[in-house]
Amino acid sequence: MEIQAVIWDMDGTLLDTEPCYMEAEGSIVKRCVGGDIAEVTHALLGKTENDSANIVINHFKLPISKEEYLKERYINLMRLLPNAQVLPGVWELVNEFELRGIRQGVATSSPKHLLELKRNAHPDLFTDFRQWFVVMT
Repeated sequence: MEIQAVIWDMDGTLLDTEPCYMEAEGSIVKRCVGGDIAEVTHALLGKTENDSANIVINHFKLPISKEEYLKERYINLMRLLPNAQVLPGVWELVNEFELRGIRQGVATSSPKHLLELKRNAHPDLFTDFRQWFVVMT
């Protein structure tokens, strides 16, 4: 059986964004209660922003609303995500699949505003391949 298509996950597969998310959320926890986000890191991976907010607020009993948490998280991510790097080996794999005529797409649970921030930070990856990168949210 031949590979006919590849669907990439954005965070942690194409881009090294996990440290950005951990810092964005960890700084809120440290500011509010002095805890360590590492206690819930695995529970946050792959979650939506609303689910992540609920997990962190409930686990650490943060004295802020979900709206306040998400607003501060957003501000932190706007500063951090443009620095996320393309992971090692991504270019080689993407180019190889393109050479073989294999369709490629990106799946993400990121909200549109954060997706666009990541795409804009890496126009070399996403602009060059706009004709075959399909984003599914």
